[in-house]
Amino acid sequence: MGTGPLEAQPVNDSTLRAATTAFFMDISLMFLVLEWVSYPVVSSSASIQHDGMARPSPIHAGDPALVGIGRAIRELRSTIGLSQEALAHEAGVDRSYMGGIERGEHNMTIINLLRISRCLKITVSELLHRAGV
Repeated sequence: MGTGPLEAQPVNDSTLRAATTAFFMDISLMFLVLEWVSYPVVSSSASIQHDGMARPSPIHAGDPALVGIGRAIRELRSTIGLSQEALAHEAGVDRSYMGGIERGEHNMTIINLLRISRCLKITVSELLHRAGV
């Protein structure tokens, strides 16, 4: 009697352990790839100048909501003792971009707002409330 693909194969502890380990390594790698894909740090080419620096939003820079959010971010950052550079690094954005956010020059994406609020250990809704938005 042969061992075809549909016939039961004998399973011992080492076979089961090897299969389980391989399965969980594959799952871990999949989540690692998804995490990397979910949070790209690449900016849109539309908001980049020739020197690679983000420029202020031509339409929204100085908007009271953005200025309020930037002020709230700066106050929270200072309160917890983080430098602008450290917060930018933790949030995965450029230091000069973080400065523009704090000055109300950038109409940032929701993902960047989430990243920054997580680094400040505050919810987005609480951050917006502090900003008066």
